[in-house]
Amino acid sequence: MSVFERHGNGMPEPPTGLKDEARDSEILKAVDDDPQEPSPMGTREPNLMWGVAWCAVGMACMLVEQGIGCALAAFGAAVLLTRGSRRGRVSLAVVLLAGSVLCGVADGIRYGLWTGVDTGVNAAVCAALVAAVAFATCGQRRSNTLVCLAALAVALVSLLISEAEAAWTGTTVSAVVDQAMSALSGADVSLSTQQQLGVIAPLVSLVWPVAYLLVAAIWTSLAYLGARVALGRMGRQASTANLFMNFEMPLWVPGVLLAGVVAIVAAQNLPWWGDALRMVGANAVMYARVGLAVQGIALLSWLMQKNKVWPVLQAFAFVLSLYLELSFFVMSVVGLVDVWANFRHLPHGESSDGMAPQSK
Repeated sequence: MSVFERHGNGMPEPPTGLKDEARDSEILKAVDDDPQEPSPMGTREPNLMWGVAWCAVGMACMLVEQGIGCALAAFGAAVLLTRGSRRGRVSLAVVLLAGSVLCGVADGIRYGLWTGVDTGVNAAVCAALVAAVAFATCGQRRSNTLVCLAALAVALVSLLISEAEAAWTGTTVSAVVDQAMSALSGADVSLSTQQQLGVIAPLVSLVWPVAYLLVAAIWTSLAYLGARVALGRMGRQASTANLFMNFEMPLWVPGVLLAGVVAIVAAQNLPWWGDALRMVGANAVMYARVGLAVQGIALLSWLMQKNKVWPVLQAFAFVLSLYLELSFFVMSVVGLVDVWANFRHLPHGESSDGMAPQSK
């Protein structure tokens, strides 16, 4: 009796020695390793023109929304840098520089020379941020430090640009903030609102530079997300689904927190430069607090995912964590403890996706 007759279905006997699951795994692996199988981007290898096109689209979006532009440009930058060639790096530099100039020219034609200069400078700042994030993400050593320093640099440059624009009109950004708070305090509002403004106004006058840092952090996060998505689409790393749960700040951030506290205390005893030192210290504390709070919320997200908490309860927990942070600094403390305790057991010697070493 032949094999076909023995099974009665016209099909040969399946190979022995492998279970069904193992056989399926071998088949899927063979298909996945097939160089002819297209990836979601249409090619397994990074394509030069594909990366240039995404960078160009991102730079064009800078005229409308800089955050979206950073994400799209970083997507293209990751494609170009993943090529690992000098041609890819040169193409990235050319398209980012040309895009910044064209953004300035476009706005200059529509709104005037100085508006064009301002737009071009801001586009160049975002382009530099995109390049830094892409290098930090696509390099052999993924560096959280470089990403954080890029956000700080963008915030500082944006603040200096605003100060230059304010000086051109004979004022300062701090004076503009004070005038705005005075106008709100003198507005026709209820007594309770006036009392709240009286409490908030001194704090806002002290930590208003944090607003620049928050905007820079949003741009940096979007650029980081764009670069990571590009790597995932090219099969160079794991999915971005766990990106937030694996978030961690560099180990030197608690040092920034301590330096800020020391500066605030020292400012009380300095007859000169006390106000400036107090502002620097307060903003350093706020910077560290925001980063550590995000790490604390990421740890909470990891715990809920690990224990398979119901999504509705997860949403409630996130809202509660925000309230606890705003009221009692709870999530900042959790993030600070996690920096050293490392509850998620993230490998500090390599990236959290297990693909490339991570520099702290």
